Parts: sequence; C-alpha cells; structure tokens
Amino acid sequence: PIREGVPDRLVGRHENEVRWAGLPHLDRLWTRDASTGELRLWNLAASTPEPLRVLNRPTGLEEGSAFSPPDPSGRWISSVVQEARLWDLEAWSEAQPVTLRRSGSWFAAQSTIHPSGDWLVVSTHGYNHLTFWPLRGSWPTIVDGYSIWIRPLEFSPDGRWLATNWPDNTIRLWPLPGSGVTEARSLPLPPNAGHLLRDLIFDPQGRFLLVVSYFDRSFIVPLDGSPVRELDSLSNNNLSGGAVSPSGRRVAMAFRAGPEGAGDKTLRVWDLETDELRLFDLPEGSSSNPRRERGVWDLAFAGESTLYTSGDGGVRRWNLESGTHELVLPTQPGSDQTWAAFAPDARTAFVLEPLPEGESLGPARILDLESGNVQTLSTFASSSLRSPVLW
Repeated sequence: PIREGVPDRLVGRHENEVRWAGLPHLDRLWTRDASTGELRLWNLAASTPEPLRVLNRPTGLEEGSAFSPPDPSGRWISSVVQEARLWDLEAWSEAQPVTLRRSGSWFAAQSTIHPSGDWLVVSTHGYNHLTFWPLRGSWPTIVDGYSIWIRPLEFSPDGRWLATNWPDNTIRLWPLPGSGVTEARSLPLPPNAGHLLRDLIFDPQGRFLLVVSYFDRSFIVPLDGSPVRELDSLSNNNLSGGAVSPSGRRVAMAFRAGPEGAGDKTLRVWDLETDELRLFDLPEGSSSNPRRERGVWDLAFAGESTLYTSGDGGVRRWNLESGTHELVLPTQPGSDQTWAAFAPDARTAFVLEPLPEGESLGPARILDLESGNVQTLSTFASSSLRSPVLW
C-alpha cells in the first residue's frame, strides 16, 4: 500500500514505455511493454529489479487489446469482447487462444478467474447472468501457419518432442507435456530443403533427426543445433522413408519411384561413424507400374544388421552384413505393392496392399515379422479403405 512519507521504489524497467500494469497478488505486479507487447511479472518484495517471468505477447492478442492479467495460478490470460478468449501460459507460446462463446449480450462484460485457475466467470446478458466455464483438465493446443503441402510428423522416442517441418525452411521441435519446456525450437535446413520432406526419423539415442526429402535429398539434423550434414545424392528419383538403427550409427533409405528406366534402384545404408555408404540392388517384384518397379515404401531396423522393407514384392528381411534378403510376406495376387507400418521394436507390422481396381485397398493385416504369421483384421477387412493407417 502507498503510505505518506514512504519513498518511491523502482520495481523494474522495460526497454520501452509501460502501457499497462496489473496486480494479481499484493506482492506481484504484471506490466506490459507498449511497443512489443511483452509481459513481465515482478516481485514487489524483491531487493533486485529482475522480473520473475517474461512472456512474449500472446499469439492472437492484437496490439492495444484489453485483457486481464494472468490469474493467481499463473496459467491463464483472458480477454473478453463479445466472447471469452483464454491463453494457456503452460502451452506453446505460438498457440492460439481457446475461445469460449455464449448466446446473449456481452455488453460491458467483466470476467475473473478463480485463484485455483479452475474456473472462469463472466458477467453476461447485461449484468443479469453469471456464466461459468470449468478450466480444469486438458485443452487442445492449436498453432496456425503449418501451410506446407507435405507435412510429416514424428514424436521423439522419449515423448518430449514433436518434430515437424515449417514454412520458414526449418525443422520445428514442439515441446510436449512433461518436457519442462514451453518454447518450440527451430533447426535450420539447407536452402530450399524443407518444403517436400517425406519423413522425419529420430535417432533412438536422441541426438539427431534423419530428414528425408522426396527428391533424393536427405539430411542428418543434430538436435543440439550443430551444422546439418547432407547425405550423398545418387539420382533424381523419389526416396522412400528412412530408418535409423537402435544405436543411431546406421541410417537407411531406398528408391521409391522414378521415371521409367531410372537407375539407382538401390537400398542405401550409411555408417555415420565411418562415413561408409553401402548400396544393395533392390530385387525384382511384381509391380506393373514402371515408375514403382522395385520400389520401397517403408523401412525399419531390427538390430544393427537386420532391416525390414515393404514395397514392390512384399515385406523383406535384409541381412546388412551379407547383403542377402528374404521374403517374409509376398504381395498378394492382384496387388503390386505392400505398405507397412512397423512397430517400434520391429517385431510386428500393420500391412495394407493397394488393389489395381480403382484406389481401394485390400484387407488390413497384422504381420509377425519373426514367424511370418499373419492375422487379418476383420473390422478393417473391407476393400473400401482408401489409405494406409499408421500406428
């Protein structure tokens, strides 16, 4: 409280004019930078003028818009103008606000959030109603701007990150709940590399991403921001997805499709420690489409020297030491490709096969990769399936 005779005290400074201040607690002060919209939380009892917390202007909060200071729980910022909008301070800073609507008049509506952060209450209908929204629980996180034509997604093995490409030619790492982080990280790619990516594969040891483009470009992108390594390009063919061995030492990818008569129809395996590149010719299959003849759709390591592939001819098991391979599941008659989603331990796979009549798919099946046993999923046995389902 202000007392006569007590001198003013500097709480802290902004680089620009302070346009707004709010007191969620008697010993806390929120301020807003007039130029950048940045929010800062100050401890009024602290002896040094350093903010407790600094927040960028919430996404979607227009310059000059009125809003309430963060609630006492420190989770929410709210704005009420013909609707209630809530910004979750525990979510990504790029996330759009949650919008809460209510029929009736919002003229001069006022709002407050319970100190626990569990309830929002707004006066609506010309001060005649109080509308309560429960805030406890999980809310969707929505980020706009993911406008690239092809949008691969990949969760890290430890569950801390979601990887995507992004329109600014970067790989964006989005932190997931429990990671202790709220800000996304951007990993730059070489020029013009990020718009036609087919696959993102995390190193199981958490050191890098294998990034595969459709047009025979692939990269090792370290998660610590170290320089990106581009792997050797052998042709202008489309590549399959990629795979990383359990130790992260080996990476693999293969020819997927290309113009009729294209060369380099190979499986490629890099040893990242020795820089050795090994090429294995892909075997003849059953495809009637010259562009996809001998093509591979999916890959997965099972150990350091065993690799599974699916594509023209069926599902194959490769011995990378000897360069030999064997069919685990041949493509069914009437189909020319096999698509597979491999389990993380590469012991089972979810298998679909496109049929030549129209764009339908054959029955969905579960394949035991070690024994070769197959189980048809009756719930998905209809040929009306249109695309592979990944798990």
